[in-house]
Amino acid sequence: LLTSVQMEVDGDRLTLMATDRYRLAVREMTWASQDKTLSTHALLKARTLSDVAKSLTSTGDVTVALTEAGSTTSGLIGFEAGGRRTTSLLTDGDYP
Repeated sequence: LLTSVQMEVDGDRLTLMATDRYRLAVREMTWASQDKTLSTHALLKARTLSDVAKSLTSTGDVTVALTEAGSTTSGLIGFEAGGRRTTSLLTDGDYP
């Protein structure tokens, strides 16, 4: 059962990783980062990513925004394209 996807950002490279305990899927792609020195990672719900992919497939470019978790708040990820926006909490924990 796929529950989370690890998203790693390193400059203009975006890597998505997911596992179901038996197989590992990795997808690397380039993207237009506003900060070429950005290097971070986030764990998000697979269901969220799937829903966003379905709803934003025909809208062209997608803007992705991340906020870091604070001492009392969880991190957030936001997606925007074609006048639609989706925001979701990031998953706490480490990728397996």
